[in-house]
Amino acid sequence: MESTPSPSPTAPAPSAPPVAHAAPPSPTVSRFALLALTAVAAAALLHRGTLFMVREAVGPGWTAQRLDCADTARTAATAGTAGTTVAADFRSCLQGHVHTEVLGVTALVLLTCAVALALYLLHPRLARTGSLSPASARPGSPAVRCVTALLAEPDAPRGVRVSFAPLVGGLHGRSLGFPGRYHVVLSMGLFLAHDADVEAGRVPVLLPGVLRHELAHLRNRDVGMTQLTIALWWAFLCTAALPALLAALFLGPVRASATVTEVSAALALLWFERCAVLRSREHLADTAVRHHAYPDALAAAEQAAETLASGKRAAGHPVTRGARAAAARFRERIGYHPSWKLRAAAVAHPARLLKPSLFEAATAGLLIGFGYQPLTALVQALRPYDSGRAQIWLLGSGYALLLSGVVGLAAWRAVWRARADDTAPRPRTLPLAVAACLGILAGQTLLPLDAPTVVWRTVLVQRPVAALGWALVLLVFLWAFTTWQALVAEWWSHSGVRPRPGALVAGLLLGPLLLGFLLGGWFAALADQKAGGPTFGGLPAGLLSLLIDAAVSGAVAAAVLAAAVPAALRVLRGHGLRRGPRGATGAVPVPRWWVAGACALLVVPVYLLVGRPAYPALGADMVRLVAARGRPGADSLFFALLPLLVGGAACIAVAGAVVALTARTSGGTGRHGRGALPLVALGAAAATPATAYLLIAHIRLAACAWVGGACGPGPGTPWESTLALGRWMLLPGVLGAAGLLLLVRSAVAARRLVGRAIERPRARAGTPPAGGVRADDTRRWRAGPVLRWTGRSLRAALAVVALAATLTTTAVLGRAVLPAQLSPPAPHAEPADLRPYLVLRPGTEARERACSEGLLNLRRLDLTYATSGAPTDYWLANTAVAFGSADDPGLVALARAARDRLLDRDPEAGQDQVEDGATYCALRGGTARPAVLPLR
Repeated sequence: MESTPSPSPTAPAPSAPPVAHAAPPSPTVSRFALLALTAVAAAALLHRGTLFMVREAVGPGWTAQRLDCADTARTAATAGTAGTTVAADFRSCLQGHVHTEVLGVTALVLLTCAVALALYLLHPRLARTGSLSPASARPGSPAVRCVTALLAEPDAPRGVRVSFAPLVGGLHGRSLGFPGRYHVVLSMGLFLAHDADVEAGRVPVLLPGVLRHELAHLRNRDVGMTQLTIALWWAFLCTAALPALLAALFLGPVRASATVTEVSAALALLWFERCAVLRSREHLADTAVRHHAYPDALAAAEQAAETLASGKRAAGHPVTRGARAAAARFRERIGYHPSWKLRAAAVAHPARLLKPSLFEAATAGLLIGFGYQPLTALVQALRPYDSGRAQIWLLGSGYALLLSGVVGLAAWRAVWRARADDTAPRPRTLPLAVAACLGILAGQTLLPLDAPTVVWRTVLVQRPVAALGWALVLLVFLWAFTTWQALVAEWWSHSGVRPRPGALVAGLLLGPLLLGFLLGGWFAALADQKAGGPTFGGLPAGLLSLLIDAAVSGAVAAAVLAAAVPAALRVLRGHGLRRGPRGATGAVPVPRWWVAGACALLVVPVYLLVGRPAYPALGADMVRLVAARGRPGADSLFFALLPLLVGGAACIAVAGAVVALTARTSGGTGRHGRGALPLVALGAAAATPATAYLLIAHIRLAACAWVGGACGPGPGTPWESTLALGRWMLLPGVLGAAGLLLLVRSAVAARRLVGRAIERPRARAGTPPAGGVRADDTRRWRAGPVLRWTGRSLRAALAVVALAATLTTTAVLGRAVLPAQLSPPAPHAEPADLRPYLVLRPGTEARERACSEGLLNLRRLDLTYATSGAPTDYWLANTAVAFGSADDPGLVALARAARDRLLDRDPEAGQDQVEDGATYCALRGGTARPAVLPLR
C-alpha cells in the first residue's frame, strides 16, 4: 500500500516574517552574562571564606594580624614616636594585609576562570569520542542521503561535519566545536528511525527536524556560549564549591553551617541560571527553523518520548510508579532542556520569547544586594578615605549598568513583543521593578555581614517600619528606571526611525546616569547609619539630600532629553511629528507649548500668595541664625526655607501635571501613562525659573518685614545661583506631579468602572444609554481673523516663554553634572579659628567611651553640611578631640596626627587620620568601625 505523497522533508519553507522588526538582543546573551557574573561573585565569596578558614587553621588569621597592627601602633606611641609616624605606619600595616587578602582571592578567582576556559576548549574533544561519519555508518543509506541534502541547502552553514554516535540512544543531536570547525553529533536512534520510516513508506520527519534544529544553533552562534556555560558550572563546582565544603568540614567546624548555606544557595542560583541559558537557546533555535514540516517533527518527537515514558511506567512497580512520574515532572520543570510541548508552543507563538523574565530581574537584584557592601569595602580598602560623591556615583553606576543590561533589555523586549503580537499585553514595568527590588532586599538579608556595617537587614531587625519605608524608596527608584527604559523603547518604535544596535546600546548605557547615583545614595545612606541606633533618623535626611542634589536633577534632565532623541531624528529626516489629525506620535503625547508658557507665568502670582504666610516664621529663623553665626555646627538656612521650598515644589508639581494632562494624544500610554512623564518634566522645567526667582524675592521680603520694612531692593543675585535654589524644588515637584497624574489615572479608571456598572443594567432592560449624538450647530460662533491672529500670536509668545524657561533650566542642570561640579572643593576653616576647638586632653576618658563619642560624630549624617556648604573641619575637630581624650596611647597618637593635619590646612589628610582612629577603635574593642561610604 502506497502512502499519500507529501512535500519533501528537505524542501525549504517559504520565507516567514521575523518575530519583530529589528528585535533587541536575544535573552540568551543577557542570561549568559548574568550567569558569568554570578559565577565570579559566588567564587569570590567562597574563596574568601576558604582562605579565611585555612589561615585561621595553619597560622595567624586576618583578625590577629590586624590586631597586631593596633598593638604595634600602641607600642610605638608609648615609646614617644610622633603621631604622624604612628598613623603612617598603622595605615601601611593595614593596607598590606588588605592587599594580601585581595590578591589571594583574585588569584583563586582567576584559577576558576582558567579551569573554565580549559574545560571550554576540551569540551568538543571529550564530547564526540567514538563518533562515526555518515559515510562510514552505512554508505548509501536513506539517512546519509538526507543529511547530504540538508547540508546542501542554501541557508545551511558551510564547513559542518555530521556524525552518528553508535553508543548513544534516543532521538536527539548535539552541536559542538568552534567557528569554522563545527561538528553535529546525531544519535544512532535517529539513523535507525529514519531508515525504518523510509522502508515502511512513511514520510521521515525526525532526522530532518533534529538536523535543522542543530544547524539553527550554528546560525545563531550559541554553540560556544553553551560550551562555556557548562564549563563555568563544572569549574565552579570543582574549584570553589568543593574546596569550601572540605575546608568547612576539616578546618572550620564553627563556620560549617554558614559555608553549607552559602554553597547551597550559590549552586541553586547557578543551576537555575544555567538552565535558563540552555532553555533559551533551545527555544531560539526552534524559532529559527523556517520549514513547514518542523512542527510535525516536534510532534513526532513528543509522541516517541511519551511512548518511551509509558513503557517505563508500565515496567515499574505499581507502588513506586506514581513517585517516579512525579519525579519525572519535577526534573522536567527544573531541567535544562524544555519539554516538547513548550518547544511546540514557542514555534507557534515566537513573540512569547520576548516576554520579560522576572527571574532575571530578581537574580540581578540579588547580585546587587549581595555584592554592593563587599565591593564598596574592597574599593575603600584599595583606595582608602576616598568616599566622595563621585565614588558613590561610580559604584552605583556599575550595578545600575547590570540592571540596565537585564531589566532594561527586558523592557525593550516587552515593547517589541507588543509591536509584533497584537494579542500580547501592554508592557508593564512594575513587575520588573518589584522583582529587582525583592532581589536586592533578599541579597541584603542574606549578606553575611555583622555590625558595624549597616545593611537593610539591620534596619529590618531593629525598626521594621523604617526598613519598609526605605524599601519603598528603592522600589520607586527602580520603577522610575524601568519606566524610562520602556518609554525610550516606545519612542523608538513609534517614531519610525529604525533602532540600530548603537541606539539600543546608547539607551541602555544612559540609564545608569540616573539610577547610578540614586542606587549608590540608597546604599550609602544605609551604611551611614549608626549600628544599633535607636531610630535610624538619618534615612529621611539621606533621601532629601538625594532629591535636592544637583547631579540627580541633571541626570533627570539628561534622561528626558535622551528620550526625545527619536522624535528629533524623525524631524531631521523630514518626516515631521504629525501622525493623524491631532498630531500625536502613537503612544507618545505631544505637548502644547503655549500651555507650558502659561503655567510658567501663572506660577508667579500663585507662588506669591502661597509663600506670604511663611514670612513671620522665616524672619524669626533668620534672627536665630544671625545670633548663632560663627559657631561650629550651627544650623543652615535650609530648615528655615523648608515651608517656602515645599510651596514652590507644589507649584512646580501642578504646572507639570497641567502640561501633561493637556497634551495631544491619540491612544497608547496616553496622558496618564508612561508617555506623560517627559511632559511632566517639561512643565516642571518651564515653571522652575520663575519659582526660583520668587524664592529669593520671598527671602528679601521676609528680611524687610524683620527690619520693619525699611530696606531697599538689595543687591542683585546671580541668575545661576537663583536657579541653583530652584533645583531643590525641581525633582520633588516632578515626583509630586507624577503623584497627581496617578490620582487622575485612578479617578479615570474608577469612573470607567462605575460607568460600565451603570450601563450593563440599562443594556439588559433595553434602555438607550444616557446622552446621544450632538446635532450639528449651524449657529456656532466663529472667531474673526483679528481674534484668530491675536490668539495665535499669544500662543506663539507663550511657547517662546516656555522654550526659553526650559532651555535655561536644562542649561543650569547640565552644568551641574560636569566633573568639576560632582566633587567641588569644600570650604575650609582657618587654623586660627580651629585651634580653640583642637585642645586634646589625653587620659580623661576610657577608650570605650572616647571611641563611642568620636564615632557618633563621624557617623552622623548632618543635613546642614549637605545643604549649606559649611566646612567640615569643625566636625572632624570634634571627632579628633573625642579620640584624643582616651586613655589609650595609640588612639591619642592618631588624634594628634589628625589635629596636626587640620592645623596645616589639610583637612583631607585630617579625615584620613580620623578614619584611622575609628579603625583602631574597632580593632582594640572600643566600638564599631564607621560607615564605608558616608554621604556628605
